[in-house]
Amino acid sequence: MKKILSLALAGLLTVSMAAVVGAMEGQTKLGTIPYVPVDVEVDAVKDAAYDTAMVTEVGKAFANSSDSTATVYAIHDGEYLYVYGEIRDADMVEPSAADQESQPWVCDSLEVMIDGSNKDTVDATQARVDWTGWACWYVEGGLDSGYGDASTPEVAAAAAAEIDGGYAVEMALHLKEYGASAGSDIGLQYQINDVFSDGTPQANITINGMGPWDVPNYPVATLAPVEGYIALDVFSQADVIDDDTTQDQGGSGQPIQLMDAYGCGYSSTNDIVYFDVVDFGENGADFMTIRFGYGNDDNSVTKVGVYLDDPESAPIATLDIGWTGGWDIAPSGYVSAPVEIPAGAHSVYFKFLNEKSGSLSEVYFAEAEPAPVEEVVAADGTVTAPATFDAAVVAAVAAIISAAGYAVSKKH
Repeated sequence: MKKILSLALAGLLTVSMAAVVGAMEGQTKLGTIPYVPVDVEVDAVKDAAYDTAMVTEVGKAFANSSDSTATVYAIHDGEYLYVYGEIRDADMVEPSAADQESQPWVCDSLEVMIDGSNKDTVDATQARVDWTGWACWYVEGGLDSGYGDASTPEVAAAAAAEIDGGYAVEMALHLKEYGASAGSDIGLQYQINDVFSDGTPQANITINGMGPWDVPNYPVATLAPVEGYIALDVFSQADVIDDDTTQDQGGSGQPIQLMDAYGCGYSSTNDIVYFDVVDFGENGADFMTIRFGYGNDDNSVTKVGVYLDDPESAPIATLDIGWTGGWDIAPSGYVSAPVEIPAGAHSVYFKFLNEKSGSLSEVYFAEAEPAPVEEVVAADGTVTAPATFDAAVVAAVAAIISAAGYAVSKKH
């Protein structure tokens, strides 16, 4: 799998920001899903990338009876959650195309249920891969669903293979499509669907014997923070300041607010999204990338100023952002700019400077170059050379600059 930001920025920073959302009381704690900064080939083969995975045993039936069990491995790279499962099933039934497209839960398969915000939301999302490799996803309540490769944005890649005593499945899931981010807790439920060739009603097996849509009882896993750059998630780490004199822009009358689908929504002139304390380490930062959604395709732009410590100070960057494809996170784009941020802890403010609203969901900072070190000649003649900046780092950062043409917005 290709990484977008994690590969471009990995190794630039020694500081990592974690946004840990507390698990709801009473939920089973599965552990921590480790960050693994390597490419993962999704081919239903358990490769070395899973050596440090969070391992979960699945084997408690909640409907009918079955002796099917599974061992499931989970890792992430900051962008994708990778799940590899080995399902022990001696009676795998060939699924029909009709079942796959209309009722895929009656196929021998592994499901991954994710409550990305761990807040018992009604839109917990399910990804399913059957033993033939068919992938699909579904949002609780029928809010959205799809079947097959072309209509599964949550499922970036999927594969399956027969193994001794059963089958293996592997999938790569877009974390942001589930409202999840590195450093946070997620509700996570695995389910085996076991279908029998003799026509016996199917059995369903989960981690804890609770049903797949019993969201309050999902076990909890922590997505380990991403290493190598400062990553800030607006919904879980930011706060907002509303200018109530501008709420009627766009006709909504709503104050700016944090929203799962957008990061922030209902922004208007002088509204602010801010991160109260960000530790920029010993070197500060010299490059910033944000993920931003803007939904008006009419050559207009939303203007955003970036301020350090005081939203009334001179901006460290000003961004004119046009159409990205939509306001919500899925069609948003990445916009980059150089910045000069000193070492240490600072508050960072993003202020909307015109009436054209937009949605800020993610922020990334790359570490500034360390101060040069004077050459030192030791008594034995050994020379310690000054620190140099790696040209490969420059190229990696430059690769993430978005070339999107930016336009106008209205309130969500």
